[in-house]
Amino acid sequence: MKLFILLLLTIAEAYAVPVLNRNMAADGTVVTIWPDHLDSNHFYFAPNLMRIANDGRGTPKFHLTQYALGNCGRIGRRLGKCHEKAMLTSLLIADFEKEQLREAQAGIKKIRPQARFSAIPFLASKVEFDTSLKEFIDDHNCSPKAGQAADEVPCSMTLNSQGIYVLVPFLNAGSVLPFKFIYKIAGVIEGPDGKFQNQVLDYGLTVNLGGELLVKHPDLRLF
Repeated sequence: MKLFILLLLTIAEAYAVPVLNRNMAADGTVVTIWPDHLDSNHFYFAPNLMRIANDGRGTPKFHLTQYALGNCGRIGRRLGKCHEKAMLTSLLIADFEKEQLREAQAGIKKIRPQARFSAIPFLASKVEFDTSLKEFIDDHNCSPKAGQAADEVPCSMTLNSQGIYVLVPFLNAGSVLPFKFIYKIAGVIEGPDGKFQNQVLDYGLTVNLGGELLVKHPDLRLF
């Protein structure tokens, strides 16, 4: 872990990075916009949450496949030797408070007409499930190693039998399963003397898995 943190700080020293203790968005908004520590015209914005991506025609990038492990014959099922599973896969994408983001960017452009904006880059990530969800999910792979916060994130979860019979109807009804996606960001903080110090920050987002896009989704209705 120490080697990983050292690598992040080395990257922060070598390249332009966000100033993580300076939010250029107006007070009272949920938008975060950080300035670059080298380029006064470059700014980084952060998403507010994540949701399931769609293909542009409104079709969610979501799939659910059921399978079973063990002895799943009649006797095996009776003896509890059959273990039902379901693989849930989706592509997640960052979402933004779009109106507030546009207003914040417009305000910055009044001061910096040449301002340009990009989604915050991250160097690692992880997912945290609420304790109420852990009993339904055996495993997951939703943590890309690096990228930009606006990139689509592949996410897969293995549901156990409880997850199948509790979470699948929940999603089919249009309800949302929330969990937390945490980006690890390397940047700097500016001190009172104007000097920069390296900083590593965990930036957490709520993931809204489900909602109207999945109401009566074909894969969910098979269960």
